Amino acid sequence: MTKYLGYVAGGQCRDTHAPVAKEEGKPVRVNWIRKQFWVVEELRRIGVTAWCGKRMEFKRLSGDRDWTAFDVPALPNYIVMDLDDHNYFAATQIDHLSSTLMAVPKRDLIGGDGVLGLQGFMDDADSAYKAAQRINSASRDEVTQYNEGQRLRAIGGPLKDMLVTFERMVDASRVAARTERGMPVVFDAFDVEGIS
Repeated sequence: MTKYLGYVAGGQCRDTHAPVAKEEGKPVRVNWIRKQFWVVEELRRIGVTAWCGKRMEFKRLSGDRDWTAFDVPALPNYIVMDLDDHNYFAATQIDHLSSTLMAVPKRDLIGGDGVLGLQGFMDDADSAYKAAQRINSASRDEVTQYNEGQRLRAIGGPLKDMLVTFERMVDASRVAARTERGMPVVFDAFDVEGIS
């Protein structure tokens, strides 16, 4: 098997893999999915091993105080496939996948001389995604584990980029801190990060 890099046009498409009816027989609204994720599922259905790593992004939807987790591709517009002579042609026939695929040379796959190869990038992306899933599923426990006096940087909200000192957790989703001038401030837990 040879590893190939394939280009997928960005955007979303209808998720033809999603259920079309609820258990009660009522139709389900149209599901949309990122094209890269859809192409990977199509490739898996024809027996091709494919990778489209995921990153988890947290965004606030309009009018929503809480953060919503979204999966986005780790390598925008590209997927990695294991292809041989038997399934190469079938893979190039999949919608949204460019018919021109690039074989990944072994030196680019493995890397070396201080350069991270594609396989290392894939492993790092998978590890980071698993860590983000743990944070999301642990109800922000890992995000909010700060020590009293620890320096934090505001990464969101009106005080973005401000450095503050952690004091205590107000509740599960809010952090109490002090500015450099001693003014008390309260942040959403996802609006601050610890400084190493």
